[in-house]
Amino acid sequence: MRQYEATVPGYLTRLDALPGITGLAQVNNGYDEDLRSIQRKLRLDTFYISRASWMLDLRILLSTIRVVLTGEGAR
Repeated sequence: MRQYEATVPGYLTRLDALPGITGLAQVNNGYDEDLRSIQRKLRLDTFYISRASWMLDLRILLSTIRVVLTGEGAR
């Protein structure tokens, strides 16, 4: 994480969200493959942190079910 913090400013702000079994970044981004995917995941996590709601959680849960059942978006 320290390496990412040095190359992706604000990376550690991801730690403001409690970890769980799924998340906005996980269903939309998949695994980190390069610097761009790390930056995209940071944007998704900070979006979630700033706009967390039960409705957003429901959308993430439904997206997770879709990814699990179809494999779409999973890597």
